[in-house]
Amino acid sequence: MLPLPVVKVVAVTAADGSLDRAAMRRLVDHFAELGHTRLAHVAGPAELAHTRRRAEAFAERCAELGIA
Repeated sequence: MLPLPVVKVVAVTAADGSLDRAAMRRLVDHFAELGHTRLAHVAGPAELAHTRRRAEAFAERCAELGIA
């Protein structure tokens, strides 16, 4: 086990996926506002649509903010 802080997020999924993307963007914004500049995203199975939406939103928002 790594001595790293971990946050587990379980969000309710809307039929169009909007909640997945919005929740992930808000989460990245929150950590950025706290001053965090090194974030990682550990995802579930790639064949699940919500997993892909959340991963895409995470990567997009990190890129927009210039953090990784």
